[in-house]
Amino acid sequence: MSGDYHLISQTLQYAKGQRIPWLAVWITEHLPNADMEATWHEIAKVYQQR
Repeated sequence: MSGDYHLISQTLQYAKGQRIPWLAVWITEHLPNADMEATWHEIAKVYQQR
């Protein structure tokens, strides 16, 4: 789980830098075992900072 979360965090930082919102969808499709509530919380934080 912690590995997935680290990958999610890195991916979200990349998405924020590149402004590619579909990466959020990719995360949910390719990391099905990730904690989705935490994932979407992180996604929300990233997009609130735009």
